[in-house]
Amino acid sequence: MGLKYWQNEPVLRECRNESKPKKRVMVGFRELERIVRGREAKWVKGLTRPGECLYVSTDRGIMEAREAVERRVGGLVLCRAV
Repeated sequence: MGLKYWQNEPVLRECRNESKPKKRVMVGFRELERIVRGREAKWVKGLTRPGECLYVSTDRGIMEAREAVERRVGGLVLCRAV
């Protein structure tokens, strides 16, 4: 993930892991759909802030949660960026 700046301010302010080696969070398409709509599913809080992104590792590669919902795939939740 590269750093992006807008008017000398970083676009991504924080990035934190959702899955850890001892606690891997796998979500299906239905759970991921709930998360994108702002609700909690499988210990993952929903996307509520503007510009917030959730990255998911699927069998088709790493993609943002909204894109995974469009393609109707689930996978391992990697990180959340704001």
